[in-house]
Amino acid sequence: MPHRILHVNVRYWPVASGAEIHLQAYAERQAAEGFDVTVFTTDARDLAYLWDPRKARISRASEVHNGVRIERFPIRHLPPPGVGFRAARRLLAEIDRVPGTRGLLARLCLAAPYVPGLRSALHESAGRFDAVHGMNIALEALLFPAREHARNAGAPFLISPLTHLGESARGPIRRYYTMQHQVGLVGSADGVLIQTPTEARFYADRGLDESRFWTGGAGVDPDAVIGGDADAFRARHGLSGPLVGFLGTLAFDKGADHTVQAMELHWARGGAARLVMAGAMTDPFAMFLRGRPETVRQRIVVLPSASDDEKRGLLAAVDVLALPSRTDSFGIVFLEAWLNGKAVVAADAGGVSDVVEHERSGLVVPFGDVDAIERAIARLLSDPDLRVRMAQHGTRRVRERHTWDRVYERVRPAFMRSGHELLAIARREARADH
Repeated sequence: MPHRILHVNVRYWPVASGAEIHLQAYAERQAAEGFDVTVFTTDARDLAYLWDPRKARISRASEVHNGVRIERFPIRHLPPPGVGFRAARRLLAEIDRVPGTRGLLARLCLAAPYVPGLRSALHESAGRFDAVHGMNIALEALLFPAREHARNAGAPFLISPLTHLGESARGPIRRYYTMQHQVGLVGSADGVLIQTPTEARFYADRGLDESRFWTGGAGVDPDAVIGGDADAFRARHGLSGPLVGFLGTLAFDKGADHTVQAMELHWARGGAARLVMAGAMTDPFAMFLRGRPETVRQRIVVLPSASDDEKRGLLAAVDVLALPSRTDSFGIVFLEAWLNGKAVVAADAGGVSDVVEHERSGLVVPFGDVDAIERAIARLLSDPDLRVRMAQHGTRRVRERHTWDRVYERVRPAFMRSGHELLAIARREARADH
């Protein structure tokens, strides 16, 4: 019988955000090998659907895409609409301040998001899967039932935490990814699929068994992200001269607000570049943008529903890619930029500084430092040779380590073994590394 693998994540294809792309890269490669691969997920299309039932959802309960069976379960929204989920997450963070509440947190978190159908399906699927993999520790409501299913089946439980550590240990981002029950869940896994050395150090410092770590990172399929038509993109949007690009969710934590403010400063200092922003529009950012002067908005092109072709066109057309985010566990967009010959500006937050090597493949600045962001952008715009050198260094790293084929090759053994075999292999790998 083919090896049967279950993946659990809050969203999946056709959503094209970082975690969803990451999971799709694993699942479709496993299906292509002949394994029986299933994804349990929710009906959320927009991330905001977790708390706002007015946002986009996916109505198809099940389907098969590229050999992967997808089973979607509806989110039951907590009252009051638009507030219940976020209030529940805030409550969890407040309870986490109290020592010894790990068990309570593990029970309460199951309501945020509340997906009873997924829990029931896991309970009813005894013996259906040989390995269970959960992704995204910030939405652990789906991962505790997945671990329970694996334990009952005697199957290994693997986890990709995708831990967002933010700009500092005291920052608000880390608080929602590192609660005591979340760290405990990661520590209980038979294998932890790690993104960066920074993430590995965080868990090792909290006493987790490093022999269970499998450092895969994230990746790209080069052919899927290059080949955009820069001239056509510029003509379509009436653009000329130097361009700065932003590719990611249009949100404060992604650095979207700060990128706009940096460009305002750039224009006040006599800069001539235009700003092009592509990504899912959040309500707070839309409000922020409406509050900017008309003279500012006229110099910004916003593409909230960009197709893959449009994104490739953007990456081909811009001179610099800026994503000064504090909510990335890795930053796939930087890999995409380098393959398109672009230098990048990133924020020193979490594992991003492991990916973007300061002064080698890009410039890394403090999160939220608008002046530093502007100076980094201006420096790159004024030095074409520096941009080329940085992009070439980044491209070499991508080709050597960060294509999806190479990433999957590093983590594939974790999916192929029983729990006892997995631990033994991980220990051998750890000894070999030392």
